[in-house]
Amino acid sequence: IFVAIIPTVSRRIEGGVFYGWWLVGIAAIVMILSIVPFFHTMTAWFVVLERHFGWNRTQLSLAFSLSRVEGGILGPLEGLLIDRLGPRLMVIIGLTILGVGFLMFSRVQELWQFYAAFLTMSLGTGLGTWLPMMTVLNGWFVRRRATAMSLVLVGYRLGVVAFVPLLTWSIDADQMGWRAVAAGIGGCDTRHVPGIDRRQGAAGRTRSLAPAGFRLGDFAGRRSRDLTKRDTP
Repeated sequence: IFVAIIPTVSRRIEGGVFYGWWLVGIAAIVMILSIVPFFHTMTAWFVVLERHFGWNRTQLSLAFSLSRVEGGILGPLEGLLIDRLGPRLMVIIGLTILGVGFLMFSRVQELWQFYAAFLTMSLGTGLGTWLPMMTVLNGWFVRRRATAMSLVLVGYRLGVVAFVPLLTWSIDADQMGWRAVAAGIGGCDTRHVPGIDRRQGAAGRTRSLAPAGFRLGDFAGRRSRDLTKRDTP
């Protein structure tokens, strides 16, 4: 998805804005276009599915309960994968899984298929949204880390206010319809992969750059002291 593109540029554009602040905007947009259609609009999806298939709220709500169980079980694994693979690769994997889940959702005919699609979307959301994006920001900010995370939440919540009514309107049978909207979301999510720069996670190291809040010399000195402490018995 084009809004998740992370260009290979330096951490500070000359005479411009520190690159970490651009990542704040990217993090907010990624969360808006992934969590909002899945989590915040799910009650609207439930109403449409109830009318279309005749499923009751208990049957539909079971999918949400199963996704919470899935999230609790896979939470530690998600953290381990971020440490091993890096946050940007996890965004790629997570948004791809989320897109596949929405494509499955657009083709649902039976209740078990809805459960499978819902769990797939839940897995993709867990792997590719909040945790990896916050990990990225932790690496780019030191003294203004809390400010950066707060701004992501502000942007995300503004997206909820703007997109939930739009999605609720569009999935109505008299407008675009829920299948078309779900397929559109899934198609967008699964086309983001070629645009993401997987090397950006190492850009600071390869270009000898420091996070916000440190001078390069201070950062290098701190890194040296940390490595000495770690290697000392």
